[in-house]
Amino acid sequence: MNLIEHLNHVIGLVERSASPAEIRGQLVAMHQEVEGYEKAAAAEVEFHKASAKMTRELKMTTEVLRARIFELETELAQFQTSLKPRIGF
Repeated sequence: MNLIEHLNHVIGLVERSASPAEIRGQLVAMHQEVEGYEKAAAAEVEFHKASAKMTRELKMTTEVLRARIFELETELAQFQTSLKPRIGF
């Protein structure tokens, strides 16, 4: 049952003068359902925080790697240029 269904059921129990134990049982079930929603929401928030952190770290790592690749390509070009006079190109 979702929360609205639980509430409607509890209202029906009260209107029918159901036993306190039966009403309490439904209220406990509602409480457990809300707890489950809260735990799921908290887990979702933590997941998104972790995901955002990983995304930031990956972007930084990518930037560092791109800069290093550029440096290596520049060094390679300089090395190839320095070889040309030696090998007659």
